[in-house]
Amino acid sequence: MLKRYSLAIFLGYVFLTFFVNTVEWYTHAETYPVSALVGPNEWTTYMGEYERRLLFALYIPWGLLLLTNAVFIVRPIAGIPRSAFILTFALNLSILFVSLFLAVPLHNEHAIARAITPEGLDRLLQVNALRLGIAFFSSGVVAWMLVKLLTPAFAKMQLQAS
Repeated sequence: MLKRYSLAIFLGYVFLTFFVNTVEWYTHAETYPVSALVGPNEWTTYMGEYERRLLFALYIPWGLLLLTNAVFIVRPIAGIPRSAFILTFALNLSILFVSLFLAVPLHNEHAIARAITPEGLDRLLQVNALRLGIAFFSSGVVAWMLVKLLTPAFAKMQLQAS
C-alpha cells in the first residue's frame, strides 16, 4: 500500500510539473510577445518587474520540482519505474541548460539594446519553443505516471499479464 506521505509528495510533484510548465507556456504566449511592444524608456522598468516575479512564479516552484523529483529517484513509488523519474529529472534539468546557454544570452542582448527587435523576438520564441517541447514531453511522462499510479485498471492489467 502506498504510504500517504508518498502520495502527497507525488501529487505535489505532479502539481509542480504542470504549474512550472504552464508558467513556461505563459512566458511564450504572453510575456515575450508583450516585451516586444515595450519601448526603450520603459524597458528597464518592465524587465525589472518581469525578473522580480520570476523568483516566486518560476524559480522556487522549479527548485521544488527538482527536489521532489530527486526524492523519487532515490525512493521511487511502487509501480512506477525509477527510470521514469530519472527521465523527468533529466528533462527538467535540460530546460535549465537551454535557459542558461541559449535564452540568457538573448536576454542579455535585449537588455543591452533596451528593446527586442522582431528578429530578436523570433529567436527568443524559438529557444522557448525548445523549452516548451521538453516541458510538454515531461508533462506527458508525469501524466502517464499519475494514470499508472491512480488507475486500478493498470494494476489489474499487470496482474493478468503476469
